[in-house]
Amino acid sequence: MGSITAATLKDYIAQGYKRNERVGQFGVELSMEKELHGRWGKRVYEVDASGLIVRELLGERIEPVAGATQTPAQASILVDLVAGYEGVLVIDGLELETVDLNALRDPTRPGQQITLPPTTVYESGNATLTFDPSPESSISSFSQGKHIVQVIYWETVEGRGSARSYSWTFEVF
Repeated sequence: MGSITAATLKDYIAQGYKRNERVGQFGVELSMEKELHGRWGKRVYEVDASGLIVRELLGERIEPVAGATQTPAQASILVDLVAGYEGVLVIDGLELETVDLNALRDPTRPGQQITLPPTTVYESGNATLTFDPSPESSISSFSQGKHIVQVIYWETVEGRGSARSYSWTFEVF
């Protein structure tokens, strides 16, 4: 899995992908990209002047796939935040360490290959949190059954003390 490259961006956009999505790069993920990709959902909320959610506008809700809550075991967790926000992931009650991708880069070596740590990676440029289970991480894989994901997020300038959260569940088949 990886970011859409400049060379393939136009093709993916034409297929309905978003610019900052992660896609299969090699092997099974690449050959099965269309089947594994899924569909974006949407929820619209009414918020008050301070940004707190007043209510969900149910008529504006789009489920990714109506009634679908199952996913293959190798699934990643990807959260799109609003620019200017950061956060952490809590999966099945375990808060995962989060590493800022910028902290891993050597500014004197542009274009360098980076080995991502087995934790949640925050990409401030895309405002995303991504976690890929691996044998080296605190969650090696998502076992069969139901899992609960919570994203705790906050405006960067305000800090974690002003955090809010959102939770969802998925089931591995």
